[in-house]
Amino acid sequence: MIDFNTLPLVAKPSMNQTHYEEVEHINKVLQSLADHDTQAVTQGLQALQAHTQEHFSGEEAMMREHHFPPYAFHKAEHDNALIILEQALRSWETAHDEDAMSHFLEHALAAWLRQHIQSMDHATAMFLESVQN
Repeated sequence: MIDFNTLPLVAKPSMNQTHYEEVEHINKVLQSLADHDTQAVTQGLQALQAHTQEHFSGEEAMMREHHFPPYAFHKAEHDNALIILEQALRSWETAHDEDAMSHFLEHALAAWLRQHIQSMDHATAMFLESVQN
């Protein structure tokens, strides 16, 4: 499981809330993996994918609305993450490899999320807070 307390915080509370929701989705899938519930894992991954798309779309809309200068770079990171998540979902649907999926979620995806929050989201939140207040 991913500990919410290990997530970096950003200057925009709504973004922090979305990050917590993302971790909730990841942790639900991890619990389903621990329970060996293949159907729940598939449904959880689909829910995670949908939430992630919504999460990124919301951030991207705010960045466009306020003309965030490095928008294209931030969006490219989102696009790459969505591709990786889609590949992981397809791999799961093909092989149902619990160990591989657990490793992906707890290590690769969690590390990406932390790094992305510390870099891209930190800068974005600071910018958005400065132009929205």
